[in-house]
Amino acid sequence: MALSTRQRWMLYGVAALLTGAAMLAVQPQDAADPPAACAPAARPARALPAGTAPAAPLAVPQRPYGGAGRNPFGDPAQEAVATTAAAQTAAAAPPAAPVPAPDLTAAAPALPFRFLGRWTEDGTSTVFLAHGPRQLAAVAGRPLTPDYLVEHIGTRELRLLHVPTGTRHVLALAAGQGASAPAAGAAPTAADTEEQN
Repeated sequence: MALSTRQRWMLYGVAALLTGAAMLAVQPQDAADPPAACAPAARPARALPAGTAPAAPLAVPQRPYGGAGRNPFGDPAQEAVATTAAAQTAAAAPPAAPVPAPDLTAAAPALPFRFLGRWTEDGTSTVFLAHGPRQLAAVAGRPLTPDYLVEHIGTRELRLLHVPTGTRHVLALAAGQGASAPAAGAAPTAADTEEQN
């Protein structure tokens, strides 16, 4: 016989009431009277054959934790020998000479761009450059290539930052001119800051 939804919910309610009543009927245990701890059952002693002594408990050697990368199945004696040999080799080796820091300004490559032309629209200048067979559009504040960032576009020059080395380069905006020497970060002149068509 199938029960309707209403009958099922009535049965659930009755079951919930009976469960609550059973929970209230059980007396809670006092915290001051904890249950008695059960002692583990004692294993009966085995009868040993006549003339045999009881065996001593098996002693398992404990190895201290050696950290990650240590072979848990390796021989401790061989590991100790390898560790001392490595320490002696490190002590016998002469100290390494300090490596001088490379001069980043000298490591900056020459500027690989050539000026092609310029376009100004709504006050924003775009400079077109040749990089080998490719043609690139330079806009102030945007990266030109993954290594070069366009810092400033003036009327006569384009300033680029070589990102890996932090070297600034100045490219003259005149037809047929290549890169000039890296700039020392000089402040722009008034003629360079104004935009012109």
